[in-house]
Amino acid sequence: MLKNLILKWWYTLLIIALVLVIVIFWEISTSAVTNSDSRPASKQSHGQDSKNSSNQMAEYHGNPPKNSPFPQNVAVEDKVAAILGDQTLTPSDVVKRLVEELPQFDALTQEEAAQHIANLSDDQTAMIWVKKMISNQLPLPVAEVLFNNLLSRSEELVRPTLAAIADQPNHPQQSESSQILDSLIGFPQPGFTWKDWLKKQSQYKD
Repeated sequence: MLKNLILKWWYTLLIIALVLVIVIFWEISTSAVTNSDSRPASKQSHGQDSKNSSNQMAEYHGNPPKNSPFPQNVAVEDKVAAILGDQTLTPSDVVKRLVEELPQFDALTQEEAAQHIANLSDDQTAMIWVKKMISNQLPLPVAEVLFNNLLSRSEELVRPTLAAIADQPNHPQQSESSQILDSLIGFPQPGFTWKDWLKKQSQYKD
């Protein structure tokens, strides 16, 4: 009787073991099928997210000026790099292109562009932006950077530019230009503009 009882327990344990093996294999098979089905969807979703991200990075946040060489979907912050990286442009062309695009840049990008403009300009090329500085057509962040750069240039460029600015009471750099000229040639006598006074002092110098 004891022997029969032991055999019954062994049969019971064997059945339980077989059931567990079947359940485990079934779980593994189901999991593999589920993962296989979900991978393409995940990949597709990732690809769509990447595409949306790329589109957002390329979105243009402003209107390019007339005759702008840049397409509508070029981001503003990428324009400076694009101009600097154009191997077909001379330094003078780069300066001219950056000056043309300045109104479309935000203040930080304008300052960055102004530094490049200053570094790439010899005195002849500087006339591109000096004329705009005199007529107060430069954004203020750019004008401040280029005004400081102007002061390190030749006397033949600096003095006439300062005089032209000093003769404009409403120019942002009028006061500073007048002070610098005053230290160089003295304050104009009554009836003289800064331009005339500079010419008169130059004649004395000659």
